[in-house]
Amino acid sequence: MQSTQNNLQGSSNPKLLCCKSNIKIGTFNIRTLKHISKRVELTKCMLDQKLNIVGLVDHKLVHDEPVETTEHENCVLITSSAWRNRAGAAVVLGLQ
Repeated sequence: MQSTQNNLQGSSNPKLLCCKSNIKIGTFNIRTLKHISKRVELTKCMLDQKLNIVGLVDHKLVHDEPVETTEHENCVLITSSAWRNRAGAAVVLGLQ
């Protein structure tokens, strides 16, 4: 640990590891997003918890395009198409 601190202190760019802003990231096994009520609930939960990014698994949305983007309130939902009887993965981004 001591050598890591020495390397960071001796760095030519001391702001290399400084954050400009905090980003809150969460994950959620959503089970399904087929019903609009689940999307509303997800958006409300994300905004209530002040999350910037949420990773989703098991959304079960099947669409023609490999990746689909939709907006709901102040969030963007990016989904990869699930296969029939298979889960899918998605990311929700806050538009803040």
